[in-house]
Amino acid sequence: MKRYVLLVGGTGARLADALLVAASAGAFPAGKLEVLLADTDRRGVRSAGLVAAKMTDYARVHRAMGNPEGPFRTEVAFSSWPRQLPEDASNLSGLTTQTEADALLCQALFDAGDAELDLNEGFHGRRVLGMVTYAGLLQQADQDHEDVLSCMVDDMGAAVRAGEEVRVVLAGSICGGTGAAGITALARYIRKRTEGKIHLGAVLLHASDDEQDAAHANETLAACAKEELFDAACVLGLPKAARATAPAEYAHLTDWLSVYCMDVLLYRPQWVNGVFTVRAPEGPLSWGIFGKAAERYRLCYGGLMKLASLWTAGLSRKVEKRLEKPSFLRDELLGWYAHFFRRMQADREEQLALIAPLNRLMKVCLIWLGGVCTSLPIDLRNASVLGKARREAEQHYAEMTDLASRLAMMDDDAQRAELYEDNLVYRGKNSAEAVEAQATLSRIAAAKQELTRRAEAQKALNLRMGGASAMEMLQDALDAARQESGELRERYAEAVRRIDHAETIAAEKDRYRITDARTKLSRMERHQLMLDSRLHHIEDDVAQANAEGIRYLKPAMPPAPTENNMFLQSAAEMLLQQDKLRRKEVENLWHRMVCPSETVTVKQAMKLIRRAPADKAAPLMSLVQALMENAMKEV
Repeated sequence: MKRYVLLVGGTGARLADALLVAASAGAFPAGKLEVLLADTDRRGVRSAGLVAAKMTDYARVHRAMGNPEGPFRTEVAFSSWPRQLPEDASNLSGLTTQTEADALLCQALFDAGDAELDLNEGFHGRRVLGMVTYAGLLQQADQDHEDVLSCMVDDMGAAVRAGEEVRVVLAGSICGGTGAAGITALARYIRKRTEGKIHLGAVLLHASDDEQDAAHANETLAACAKEELFDAACVLGLPKAARATAPAEYAHLTDWLSVYCMDVLLYRPQWVNGVFTVRAPEGPLSWGIFGKAAERYRLCYGGLMKLASLWTAGLSRKVEKRLEKPSFLRDELLGWYAHFFRRMQADREEQLALIAPLNRLMKVCLIWLGGVCTSLPIDLRNASVLGKARREAEQHYAEMTDLASRLAMMDDDAQRAELYEDNLVYRGKNSAEAVEAQATLSRIAAAKQELTRRAEAQKALNLRMGGASAMEMLQDALDAARQESGELRERYAEAVRRIDHAETIAAEKDRYRITDARTKLSRMERHQLMLDSRLHHIEDDVAQANAEGIRYLKPAMPPAPTENNMFLQSAAEMLLQQDKLRRKEVENLWHRMVCPSETVTVKQAMKLIRRAPADKAAPLMSLVQALMENAMKEV
């Protein structure tokens, strides 16, 4: 069976990292997996060149491992497409100069700014620009027999003609410009070249609140359905509660779920057709999100996390020192080192050369695993402690906005009654009225003081539960206020319509009913003013929170045990701080990194690996294999 993955756009580059980590963990079976990154952006944070460098390190470690049952067992053949565009064709106006008709159409359909955008920096979120560019690039691919994409599709066709089953998965976001345009264009191209005799699947990420992005996604989904481009498609449309709250450079839960979907489409014994929606479960996250693969993923990724943390914390340097200076063994004879490296038959320089790519690969895996856990939204981790803080903050904020709306009405009434005038007697007020007016003003002043106090307390509550939860609380309050205000406005309009109609048909004896109804209308009007005041107050709070950028503030709470049932939160945060990763910290957290886990210490683990078989022809990889297997037994 032949398996291919085509990753599209900037999101595709993110998914390449996720695929790399999955292959390193041994989540995929042994065998060849051909991966192509289709992205014109050569200058982004995750450009094709950076992804290729990581894949090169993986390929070196995979070749050295040579074990069909351990980590790094999947052969990943990586390539990128298209090649960097030349200067004279790096924008749409240069790309459409082959014929006069193309040039005229470009001038007619695109303004000068869009036509001159540098395509080597992507499509800047413009779907139509991407569609036209992909049409030109695919036309060139057909004419170039050495084109990477063309050669890959030729291989697919040759495998089909030879009677092999071919599975192809396209993956990327359908919200931006590159993914929304590229996924459909590549699917049509592959269908046409292979005559539809392959299994073609898709993993489509649809998790954006931007209206333009949502429109792109809906258009892409409609095109896929209308043309029946895919036999199977997994659509990842995560709710707000399950979306990442960490900086964009961190790996996200959607990346992991996307790789799981690819795993199912590529390696399921029987191909399955249909459209599947993937959503995060409610409540604290657990390994159960991966369905039947939950235990396998816990062992693979948990073992990789423990292996990489121990390797990076100092084991790598110890191995390197002993390989560079064998005499170092006289000072400290470590049983595990002697077990794997004594009388080794491999070339010492070759073993030393493997350490650098292995170190880089381990760091990539650590940062990825730590990023996924750290980017989990508050609702999916530390649920009991942070959930309680969230509920307290929500209750306090509801009371505060209610006070703010009542204060706004009191202030409005005082202004209408001209109570803010300095001289009440001058305006004809008698002593009793003046006393009542002063009492009203005192109540307003007290309410303002209380509102100020509550605002300060709310800031502390927001910091306590974290900026992500605070923003979500504000957005939920805003949505609820808009809905309540809109519903009351509709009821008011309906009541006015009915009263006006009743006035035209009511008998004289029933006129009092009309008067009572008008009185109720005035109360509805006052209630509407209160709701509008509360809505304006919440809108101001949301705007201020966005301006202050509180979204990325971490919860200011004492550390609490993780409840995501996957990784220990403190361990994940430590993994992201590579420069501060110390052996003692790893030893303190190692046996608790993966939930649930056994209480095996680092020292015990290093003793246990001496029982593992040692391949004297590949001692370094034997050590890595033994560490991984031991970690998998203990997670």
